Amino acid sequence: MGSLLLAAAKEAFIEAATVTGIAGAGVMVVAAIWALVTLRGVSANLDLAEEHERQLH
Repeated sequence: MGSLLLAAAKEAFIEAATVTGIAGAGVMVVAAIWALVTLRGVSANLDLAEEHERQLH
């Protein structure tokens, strides 16, 4: 009986880890696409603090 419980627990853990990994990868892909779309055309050398100050004044 104990070995059946242990096998079921291992299977549940492996399945949960797999689902969590796939979900995490999906979130990362969506974040990467979002960053590519929203940051298109923004210079990597742009000083955002300086730009913000200019907009305030």
